[in-house]
Amino acid sequence: MIHRRHLICLLGFVSTLPSLYFYAAVGVLYFLALTNIFQAKFRRDHGLLRVALVFVIFAISTFIGIASDQPEARLYLIRALFGIVIIFYFILAVDARDDSVYNAYLLGVFSGLVINSFAVLVFAFSPELFQVLRVDSFSGYDKGARLLRSPGLQSGTDTAGYLSIFGVLLYFYLKQRLEANWIVSRKFFLILLTAPIFCSRSAMLLGVVVIPFLLWRWHIGRVEKVVMVVYAAVLLSAAITVLGLLFFPETISWISASTELISGVPVDAIYAVGDGDSYLAQFDFSRLYSWAPIGDAQLYDNLPGKLLASMGLLGLAVGVVVMGYIVFSLLAIVNYQDRAFVVLFLFIFLFANAKNSYLFYPFFLGIISLLHSRFIGGVRLARSTYLGRQSA
Repeated sequence: MIHRRHLICLLGFVSTLPSLYFYAAVGVLYFLALTNIFQAKFRRDHGLLRVALVFVIFAISTFIGIASDQPEARLYLIRALFGIVIIFYFILAVDARDDSVYNAYLLGVFSGLVINSFAVLVFAFSPELFQVLRVDSFSGYDKGARLLRSPGLQSGTDTAGYLSIFGVLLYFYLKQRLEANWIVSRKFFLILLTAPIFCSRSAMLLGVVVIPFLLWRWHIGRVEKVVMVVYAAVLLSAAITVLGLLFFPETISWISASTELISGVPVDAIYAVGDGDSYLAQFDFSRLYSWAPIGDAQLYDNLPGKLLASMGLLGLAVGVVVMGYIVFSLLAIVNYQDRAFVVLFLFIFLFANAKNSYLFYPFFLGIISLLHSRFIGGVRLARSTYLGRQSA
């Protein structure tokens, strides 16, 4: 007999795959859990109800973009509606306050992230295998893998890198929570740690920022600590090189020639290297400040630019409300023991949105829903305990 915990673990695993698979999994689990849902008591004070409400407000705000015939606004509407469906599944069927359920979901997530990171490494050194296996049909990533740069099973190289960095964070969090588990092992940690180097420049920059906080906050074994210090140094060197290429583009030809001489592969065969002005232009929103969206959302490779271009100032304002509520509501309810994990997760989430649009990305939405479900009960318990002491 399949236990509910096994289904929750499977849901966590599927959340690490491209979005459509997570949507389908939630639909199947709704069907399997119908009896339990109708028998369960609906928790009206569940913290996720307020998250669902701000998602509804965002969905309504998309109509200004839809009225202006902006395709990106239609995508936001669909993602927001799917987001509400996911949230209500967590409200009705997932009791994350149960440690076994909470751990099961996170173990499923960790397993999926390890497989994705392993796929990154395989396809980075064998991009022809990516083509032979038709992974682009599975992931929806139509650019293909390049030598030393791969999306794994994800829909983009940035996404694969961000998820691998989160996997490193999750490794230490689960080591802290679980006594022993063969999945949460050092060999898988090394796979997660290595993958971002072969994903994207922004993933490497994220690693440069996150790893020092991991070294500072967690009690890390000597082997892991040495590996992470060396790794951080490699990432920092890569980050400095990337910034040099952006702001001193005349060095590109020299570096490409040097790397081609050493490895046979020029830099511009791995990364599309442009100058710093073209990158900074992604954050020039001056012409987008309008109530009516002006389009060209695809030119802005970050969440604020996409919201402004597809929905105008109203869309940006409501988007800020959604992001703000997600961040501050979680920070308000998380307990002290888990605060470092939640803060670093939120930083990864915000960093990802500064590079692209992950506001309704199912992986992040699943973690956000799980955390709200987990900690809102603790806040009520703490309040009732405090009030009881006061009255006594």
